[in-house]
Amino acid sequence: MLKTLITAVIGLAALSANAQNGFVLSGKLAGNHEGKKVILSYPNPASKYRIKDSTVVKNGSFSFKGKIADVVQAELVMSAPGKEIDRADWQRFEEMDLQIFFLENKNMSLRGTNIKQGRITGGAVQRDY
Repeated sequence: MLKTLITAVIGLAALSANAQNGFVLSGKLAGNHEGKKVILSYPNPASKYRIKDSTVVKNGSFSFKGKIADVVQAELVMSAPGKEIDRADWQRFEEMDLQIFFLENKNMSLRGTNIKQGRITGGAVQRDY
């Protein structure tokens, strides 16, 4: 009985520790992207509005940290400040430096010349996508 209880407590502790880990999405871009804004957006399960976070490219790098309840389909968009393309402008949509991917609570990375052509690695679901 005691062995079963100890095993259950250790198992729950391991699950709890795993659930507390979040995601880290780091990017390294080749070329001159200094000062450009990168926006990470993904669904908010508690609201109809999406969660959005942004950062600026410095020395070709950017990073996001957070925690999600489950794997979600997310998107990354990069643009120069003041030169954002409206998603509703379907004639310019293809010009957007945008990539849709699967975000999960893992260390993930994007490497490439830009967001659209970058390769995102680190998550099992993204790998299978």
